[in-house]
Amino acid sequence: MLLGLFGNAVAAFKAGDPTNPWTHVGLAYAYSELGRERDAQTEAAEVMRRSPHFSLEEVKQRIPSNWHDPWHQHYIAELRKAGLK
Repeated sequence: MLLGLFGNAVAAFKAGDPTNPWTHVGLAYAYSELGRERDAQTEAAEVMRRSPHFSLEEVKQRIPSNWHDPWHQHYIAELRKAGLK
């Protein structure tokens, strides 16, 4: 995804563990970047189904990084656009 190869990212995530909510987080982000908003929203709903207490704050806590840099801000914005909070 960092290379902007979102179609490849979708294929990789679809080959991953469908029971893992983080697989669906990755799909939501990749679909959002591809402009496939309905698919992104479907994946965001699947994240919440599999992990009802999921939050973007949890993402920030689990992935130590500089959440103020532009790429990370964009990542969170795309996940919000998909329907995650």
